[in-house]
Formats: sequence, structure tokens, C-alpha cells
Amino acid sequence: MHFQALSVGIQVPTHHFNGTVHSVFRQACNVRLESHALLTLLPFEKNNVPHGIRLNISSQSAFRDLIRVGQPVACRGGILRINGP
Repeated sequence: MHFQALSVGIQVPTHHFNGTVHSVFRQACNVRLESHALLTLLPFEKNNVPHGIRLNISSQSAFRDLIRVGQPVACRGGILRINGP
């Protein structure tokens, strides 16, 4: 599954990073980075947040149906990947 980032907060790392899906809600997903910081994935209808990435996904598409707690996350070359089922 691929989603385009519409905005990236100023506190989101600009280099490569790894993490794990920490928590999943209907309209948000938190990723715990290796640095122990939290990164929040949001649908396009939500406002920008400093530690978040707004994605080209509607809030009607529940994150709970797409992402599971514990899935590994990696960002390389500006591409965020969430692996696993």
C-alpha cells in the first residue's frame, strides 16, 4: 500500500530512520522511532503537527484496517515503508 505525503512536520527526521508501529486509531497511527520519539501519521483532513506526516488518505479509510501494532517501519530516500501484514 502506498500513500503520498502531503505535509511533513518540522520535527520529523529528515534522514533515514527505523521504528515500530506503536498505536493505531481510526484517524491516526503512532510510530515509535529508534530514538524513542513518536511520529504520527494522519489523514489529509487533519491539521499539520510538528511531529506528524499528513498522508493522501481519507479519514474514511480507518488506519485500524490498514496498519497493525508492532509492524516495522523504515524511511529511506524519503520513502516511508510499513512492512508486514
